[in-house]
Amino acid sequence: MYSLRSLMFAAVLAHGVIAGSRMWEAPLHYPSVDAPVEITLNLEGVNVTQVGTHSINSTEKRWVTIKDGGGRLARSFKWPNKKIRFHYETEEAKEKLEVYLDAAKALWSAAGLPDEFTYEEVTSETDYEAKKGQILQIKYNDRNYLGTTLGLPTQDDGGTRPMMDLCDSDKIGTLNIVANFAHELGHAWGLHHEHQNPQFWAIPHTETKGDRVQFGPGYGEFRCESLSDYQATKTKLVERYGEGEGNARLRQSCLKRKHAIRDEFRGAIEWLPLDPSEDFVGSVKEFDERSIMLYPSRAGGSGTANGQGADDGRAVVLTRADGKELDYNTAPSEQDVQGIRKLYGVPRKTYKSLLSELKDPSNSRFTDERLKDEGSSCNT
Repeated sequence: MYSLRSLMFAAVLAHGVIAGSRMWEAPLHYPSVDAPVEITLNLEGVNVTQVGTHSINSTEKRWVTIKDGGGRLARSFKWPNKKIRFHYETEEAKEKLEVYLDAAKALWSAAGLPDEFTYEEVTSETDYEAKKGQILQIKYNDRNYLGTTLGLPTQDDGGTRPMMDLCDSDKIGTLNIVANFAHELGHAWGLHHEHQNPQFWAIPHTETKGDRVQFGPGYGEFRCESLSDYQATKTKLVERYGEGEGNARLRQSCLKRKHAIRDEFRGAIEWLPLDPSEDFVGSVKEFDERSIMLYPSRAGGSGTANGQGADDGRAVVLTRADGKELDYNTAPSEQDVQGIRKLYGVPRKTYKSLLSELKDPSNSRFTDERLKDEGSSCNT
């Protein structure tokens, strides 16, 4: 058993501003606190550098988590004692994934996830099989696939096993292996995708128009046909149901997540807003554009990725209302940490970020402001 901070090994925090970068633009006028922070980790000889911010300036951010024990489509629970027990499926999985996963854990620690959130590896196959419903199985794949169970799917030792399926490719997701794994850890702790909060979507993608709409007709464009599995899904549905019904189902699956689930349209499932039956908890503030749980605009798009940039080689799937693309977030935001802290009931007095230790006279002001945001339950 070990804590998040113990995973940092020879972590070095170097503070500085990237000239000309708009990726980390502060929403308020206190740039010294929200300056980009470069985190360099040396884990078993592998150097990993991430750039992110603590972004404590914004008092208008949002987070979305599971509702512990809730949900009519699928139930999810918190990890007991704030500890994820995990088991690598094979030695190959451990050899290929461990160093990047350790770096991802260190990123969460650097972003402020308290030390009481811990991990424990279960090395014995016998011990794992005896309590597989309570132990996260970490699998390796070379299929450019990433997927993780939301929280803990059962409270039974022999129930549905939680899984984390990882690929060490830098051609998917954020195009950054450690950031991708940090994103998956967010799911493991219980975070939903930031962009799938129904409050951010317009009708007809969600049942009721929210108060913080970002996406949908009249707002940011969702380009369903840009998804890498759009054509394959279309072919499958037409072959199965005929051209008329098949295309009708495809249109439905491009509008509502519940239909995408019905028709196994994975790309749309990962982008469209949560269905009302998928109970969740969220704060009541603005869209968090720096969330590690937010996809960049081209994630899952057709084409072959060639690196982060204005055009990374993949098609654009979702944009902001002004046409601006969603950025490549490579470190957890303060509100990502806040969401996990809130889900597990960790008092604010225990919440402290390594990145918040930057000296700035406005820190206490925004600490006071954050005390006002306790969050609320949402089922829309």
